[in-house]
Amino acid sequence: MTDPTGRCFVSYRRERTGEARLLVLALHDVGVPTWQDVTDLGSEPTVEELRRVIGDGATACALAWITPDVEDSDIIRKVELPAIIERKRAGKGFFVRPVAAGGLDYAEAGEIASRHLGIEDLGAWNLARTASSPIDEAGAAEIAELVLRERVKAIASALADGDTLRLCLHTRERAPRTTEVALALDWFERFDGRCASAAAWRNLLLPAVGLVAATVRELAPGTPVEAEGRCALPAALALGAAFLAPGGPELRWRQRRGGVPDEVWSFAAEREDAQVEIDTREVTASSEDIAVLVSINHDAEEALRESRGEVPEFRGYVRLRGTGGAQVTLRSPGEAADAALRLVDAIKTARTRWRDIRRIHLFIAGPAGFAMLVGQLLNGLGPIQTYEHIPDDAIGRYQRAALLHPGA
Repeated sequence: MTDPTGRCFVSYRRERTGEARLLVLALHDVGVPTWQDVTDLGSEPTVEELRRVIGDGATACALAWITPDVEDSDIIRKVELPAIIERKRAGKGFFVRPVAAGGLDYAEAGEIASRHLGIEDLGAWNLARTASSPIDEAGAAEIAELVLRERVKAIASALADGDTLRLCLHTRERAPRTTEVALALDWFERFDGRCASAAAWRNLLLPAVGLVAATVRELAPGTPVEAEGRCALPAALALGAAFLAPGGPELRWRQRRGGVPDEVWSFAAEREDAQVEIDTREVTASSEDIAVLVSINHDAEEALRESRGEVPEFRGYVRLRGTGGAQVTLRSPGEAADAALRLVDAIKTARTRWRDIRRIHLFIAGPAGFAMLVGQLLNGLGPIQTYEHIPDDAIGRYQRAALLHPGA
């Protein structure tokens, strides 16, 4: 049987390693784990290992990148493609996404790929085709979307009533290779240390998480999504903003708490009074920006003071912290939901009172689960500039991260 949460085998000509790299990164952006020879093939005999991997139940699908130089590759035409088609013929949930690339049309790609497939003619399949050669990041993202859609269909069909769709999001480390995680958004290679560039956020990561949310809503409607992972807080905010409440599937976060059992945070939890205080303060009438400071794990204000060159002058501040300025402990999912709801209510009140606000700047020192909950509530607030804390000394500073446009 095929595990629909397994990896995608990427078949391509070694001369196309640059294109394969773009494809693999694009697949990782939308949560599809991969098997690629240059990173995953060990010292075993190549032919036997390729056949073993393609036949393994933990390999959920294959992406066949068919280019003119495939004609000269015995490994692809005589080993990989026959093994892939044999696996497809056996059924059991395995799917193939063949792509005519490198300037080939559908008939040419089918002719090259089918010479050692017996009566099977890939030219008669519903091949995808790339318009450019070599492809760019946008072209790779289009192919990744095709694989993502088939993957979510396969996973949704395997879910029983009451099951959740598991998702992980990693920026601090590579997503671990594990079964049963439906979508493993592995953004580690898009980050340079703690941060991704503005271009990466705008062109790659925010479109990817938006696509994931839209695909799950369409193809697995009503299925709760349970997320976890070691990620930057702007990434958790972006995930929440992609799954805006209350529409769409329920989004949950498995919050690790160190030494005590995990908790699952979501707005389905019964609301409980969080021991936080939220206040607002107007500073200057000439600004069109609001700063929102969340001090849960530590004081966000100190690092903001060290970030003057990175932030504008603010009209005013909305501040969440513990009672009397103390550190906050969110003791239950209900308290986390309450704190997030109260914070966003305070932001909306400040916008109404001060008027002419163009952008909100969000500084969070808190758990990823709380950031995700806040992200789900940002609809209707306009652009949200998020920040990553850079701990280059005991106080640290904030650096601009994703610019969110929730609901846009």
